[in-house]
Amino acid sequence: MTTIRIRVSGLLADGPHLLAVLHEKDGARYHLLPGGGVEPGETLPAALKREILEETGLTVDIGRLLGTTETLFPDGSRHILHILFLVKSWAGELSQDSTDERVIGVRWMHLDDLDTLPFLPEIRQFLRDQMNSGFDMSAWHIESPWVEV
Repeated sequence: MTTIRIRVSGLLADGPHLLAVLHEKDGARYHLLPGGGVEPGETLPAALKREILEETGLTVDIGRLLGTTETLFPDGSRHILHILFLVKSWAGELSQDSTDERVIGVRWMHLDDLDTLPFLPEIRQFLRDQMNSGFDMSAWHIESPWVEV
């Protein structure tokens, strides 16, 4: 039976930098945008605010929907729906004291670093395009292949 997980994430951008969270799972390390799973009965913005606070220590103001991405495990047993929002503003001190043991770091990443560091889901070109356009692009949907890191 396939399980569907809804994951909400936020793009915090400052010039050519974006905020990334470093995860370690099953010995593999990879970066992703801050965010996480939506709990039953929780709205997408509420989940995103909670997850970003837990992972980064920042309180945020959620902006517009940037897009969605679906990732399917090759055998069809897992289906992850990523919903991505722009974060309009944030406050607080960046902290690496996450309650999630998979989170081992958080940092501002330059767009150029996207080419050399593992990043999931595979939306690097979209992130570059959005940031370079000043977030003037329409919302999008992309099927992102499952990537083993």
